[in-house]
Amino acid sequence: MLSTLGKIVRKHRIDNEMKLGELASALNISAAHMSSIESGRRRATQEILDGIIVLFKLSAKQADELEMAAIASQEEYRLSMSGQSEVANAAAAGFARALQKNALSDKAAKEILDVLMKQ
Repeated sequence: MLSTLGKIVRKHRIDNEMKLGELASALNISAAHMSSIESGRRRATQEILDGIIVLFKLSAKQADELEMAAIASQEEYRLSMSGQSEVANAAAAGFARALQKNALSDKAAKEILDVLMKQ
């Protein structure tokens, strides 16, 4: 089953009439590695994402969509709050706590996401 990131990459690859092995070769990775990224079994590094953006000449919006899908596919996040304001620290901590306790409804999460995406 393809991950969200995999679906996006595959769509661009097919739209550009490129086989998986050709894309892998252009990115200097193995076909197996590329297949694992498309299926969600492996994470795409920033270098790979940058390569995809350049190779397919993605617009800024398409590049953001690709990078958001890559971030969303992670199971764990690390966040440095160094230099952030007290309010930003409290917001991040509150959000993390709500997520860990499964106390954030999908509706609330969507509202937060909508606000963040407008930034």
